Amino acid sequence: MKNILYILVLVLFSMNGNSQQDPLYGQFWNTQQRFNPAYTGLNNRHEAHALARWQWVGLYGAPETQLITYGAKLEKINSGVGLVYEHENIGISDFNMLKLNYAYHLKLKKEHILSFGLAAGLNTIRYSEEWISAIPEASQPESGLNFGLTSDLGIFYSFKKFNAGFSVTQLIDSKSTSYYTESRHFYFFSGYTFGKDDGFQIRPQVFLRFNNGYNAIDLNTLLTYQSKYLLGLTYRNRDFFGLTGGYTFKKRYNLSYSYEKTVSKLNNGISGGSHEIHLGFTFR
Repeated sequence: MKNILYILVLVLFSMNGNSQQDPLYGQFWNTQQRFNPAYTGLNNRHEAHALARWQWVGLYGAPETQLITYGAKLEKINSGVGLVYEHENIGISDFNMLKLNYAYHLKLKKEHILSFGLAAGLNTIRYSEEWISAIPEASQPESGLNFGLTSDLGIFYSFKKFNAGFSVTQLIDSKSTSYYTESRHFYFFSGYTFGKDDGFQIRPQVFLRFNNGYNAIDLNTLLTYQSKYLLGLTYRNRDFFGLTGGYTFKKRYNLSYSYEKTVSKLNNGISGGSHEIHLGFTFR
């Protein structure tokens, strides 16, 4: 049993290159504040999201992630402030992150808005004693609670139905433990909305991520009707095809669910795919 656990640890963490990875979410359009602080308070007076993700279901030690974000617009000072909390359990590690977001919204001519954002916070990592005992003593990470710092920078542009953003996360090279270090991640997001709020709308979107030679490219199309009903199709290179369904009621509350069919080698009888549930609130 210990040998099996040790092999799983090597498989899960060799992909990370001993560096802490940002989680990958299927509903990336609902996690903008997590990856780009410049989005904070940009579109709504108040905006909150809660998301739970179960990745690679059926694989022992696979990631389980929970995310909560909140942002508020401060119109008098053309700014936005927000809070991000994230918890992830993967293999031998239990990871928590809490950070504060601030964005300044520069209003240009004819509804053009350019937002600049920054975030700073603290993360913690704790390793499971059960898993540690399965690893040879020479390779065991530190036990107990380990602390590190994190910071992000971002820029976001918005004009009517078009928006785009670029950001860098884990900007500080803060060494949390000898087993994990911070690794800079670079993100680009862009989307456009065709149609009217009271009818059908189509929203093609692209989300790119780069870090340590690894890249993930999400191509997504959302179809909405009367700003209530949502159907989405997503593809991530070499990873999954995803289907999302959602409903928005009272123009404020959104509930959506995503299922991802794994297309990588994990699909060979190992992974049952991934599940994601989102609950959101917006007040304009």
